[in-house]
Amino acid sequence: MASTIERGEAPALEQSKVDHNMIQMLTAPWRALLHVWTTAVPYIFYRAWHGIDQFGGSIVATRTQVIILTILKMGPALLCAASVLTLKKRTGFLVGFLFCALGDALLQMDGRGGYPSLFVPGLAAFLIGHVCFVAGFYKMGGNKRESDATAVTLLLAAGIVCLLWDGLDPTDTVLCVALPVYAFTIATMSNRAVSLYRSLVNASAEQRLCGQCAVLGAVIFMVSDTLIAVDRFKYELGAWRNLYIEATYFTAIALISVGALVEEDGAEVEKRRKKMKHAHAS
Repeated sequence: MASTIERGEAPALEQSKVDHNMIQMLTAPWRALLHVWTTAVPYIFYRAWHGIDQFGGSIVATRTQVIILTILKMGPALLCAASVLTLKKRTGFLVGFLFCALGDALLQMDGRGGYPSLFVPGLAAFLIGHVCFVAGFYKMGGNKRESDATAVTLLLAAGIVCLLWDGLDPTDTVLCVALPVYAFTIATMSNRAVSLYRSLVNASAEQRLCGQCAVLGAVIFMVSDTLIAVDRFKYELGAWRNLYIEATYFTAIALISVGALVEEDGAEVEKRRKKMKHAHAS
């Protein structure tokens, strides 16, 4: 009789685990956004409180303030890196978020507090980060040919390059090469995210939700980077431009970190469901 009770308790325990994982996955986007934005609050508050350059104020930051802002700015990306640290086969996302943190640091110091121009190194750091995200999406299942998504994203990238081209210094060979490469890289990241989502057509609802977050995060990241480029090479977006840029950026990395949950936790959920069905059948 004891063994019968144990067999009866086992499926119930498995069901409980499945339900818990489903809840965790379905609430993952909101939790990720909450955690990232909570981490970003000190940076936003410090910058706004001191009225530091281009964030609703006109005060130029001192070197000490730049160092503090740099440390605070890296927080959200480092948090995203930590969130994928324990996941298996997510090295691409881990390295990608670390390079985003490095890019944050370089762009925060760019020409401020006595530091030299670090825009190109910052751009290179984010470029490597995007390449890592592309590799991450590809490895997770975003490796199918998606003609429509590829065409749309590449056309958008070409449009961005055309929009910004006349704002570039024709003698600056590095930027003239880097801009198209960067634009087509973020376009590739977006269409690989779409490919990943479409590969989940028969997956569970929680996996599809994470796939949707991956697509949305990649697209918002593209918007954020475009805002930076327009502000730098075309025309200034106004005193509050950094708020628009950082709001889209923080949201993007939070959603991409949720996208990294696809297959890892989802596979576990599917495995437990099959195990539970097998237990009921026996």
